[in-house]
Amino acid sequence: MRFKIKYKLFLSFTLTMLVVLVMIALMMKWSFQRGFLNYINEAESQHLQTISIKLEQVYQLQNNWSVIQMNQHLWQQLFNSSNQRKPQASEMQFPVGHDPLDIGRRISLFDSNKKLIIGEVAEIAVNNQPIFVNGETVGYVSLAPLKNIQKQLDLSFVDKQVQTIYLIALGGLFISGIVGVLISYQLTRPIKQLLKGAETLITGDFKRRINVKTKDELALLADNFNTLAATLDQNQTQQRQWIADMSHELRTPLAILHGEIQAIEDGVRKFDKSSLQSLSSEVERLNKLIEDLYQLSLSDSGALRYQKEDFDMVALLNDRLNVFSERMRERHLSIRSNFPQMAVFYGDRQRFQQLFTNLLENTLRYTYSQGQVWIHCQVEADELIINLEDTKPAVPDVSIGLLFERLYRVDHSRNRDYGGGGLGLSICKSIVEAHGGTIEADHSTLGGLLVKIKLPLTTNN
Repeated sequence: MRFKIKYKLFLSFTLTMLVVLVMIALMMKWSFQRGFLNYINEAESQHLQTISIKLEQVYQLQNNWSVIQMNQHLWQQLFNSSNQRKPQASEMQFPVGHDPLDIGRRISLFDSNKKLIIGEVAEIAVNNQPIFVNGETVGYVSLAPLKNIQKQLDLSFVDKQVQTIYLIALGGLFISGIVGVLISYQLTRPIKQLLKGAETLITGDFKRRINVKTKDELALLADNFNTLAATLDQNQTQQRQWIADMSHELRTPLAILHGEIQAIEDGVRKFDKSSLQSLSSEVERLNKLIEDLYQLSLSDSGALRYQKEDFDMVALLNDRLNVFSERMRERHLSIRSNFPQMAVFYGDRQRFQQLFTNLLENTLRYTYSQGQVWIHCQVEADELIINLEDTKPAVPDVSIGLLFERLYRVDHSRNRDYGGGGLGLSICKSIVEAHGGTIEADHSTLGGLLVKIKLPLTTNN
């Protein structure tokens, strides 16, 4: 049987409060008893001053302590009476009273040399009161401190106070239990929502979102859950679209191949050089599409290897332009470049050769005849910036941010009639990002497309 987290929170909170309250109750009990005992001792100390005044009066009658030594009854009357009336020589006694603090067994009288005169405590205590007559110390009255509460009335008072402390502790425990229930409910409610949301994700439903109104770690966890669900939902949508687009891309050349072969078999079309070239063209398109898919799958899985080294990016750009120069002239496209003398870059030369081949192929395929192609390369701070611009046709605003998506084409200009599979720019993006750079598209000042590449300049030192 699973022990739910709300019960764990409740028990842990309640047990913690129980331990704290018990400790507080015991400390309060000890502190009260100790404080009450100190209070009694302080009251006795004040009473001791009254007794010393009486003893001073007794001493003045005969200038010695013989009357006290010879009269035990008079000694008892000294601390049994609260009357401070000065005795007469004919009386030698005080009115009979009672011992309100029960100190008779702990009080003693000592002479000026601290020698015991009368009393049950043989040694003078720390709590003592000197007796002065005519400015001289004639003796000491000493009271042994009370070590524990003995009187029944005091014990009863202490017991009532301790009971009150325990009742307060029980009340605090009850309140803490209620607070524990509320806190456990408040904490577990978003957890329950997250649990139900996770269960819906397991079933493949990525539309579920968690609404947590708190501003703590649980709210952050809920936000992360919502981000995860949105990402999974987006990935699922993209995966379905990818499968549909990929099926369409593969079906098109296969359908053309099937139609060509069927026409040749039926005798509708002769199997000659022209038909063979048409079949070869579709096979080449299939082969290119499959190779691009393979490259992207390696990039996604991290298995695409890069053999990095220091090379001159300017030399590589010039080499690619020389390769495409003849085809550019055939389409009546003029090329203008602006390169520095040298730009050493640490990366995979072959992959960047593939990158610029794809970009120039894309430009050659889609730029209108009589157009222009500009390539700029410059070094700014620690970045290598490469811009490739062409003339019309322009790319709609809605398509600018989607050009590097797989299989995406701009309908009116980037269509498969020109031979593209819609994966070339995606491969370019993978290569740039693998080197820590960025690639993005924008509108060109020439009226066509601008591709901006930023690469960090790091060398293999």
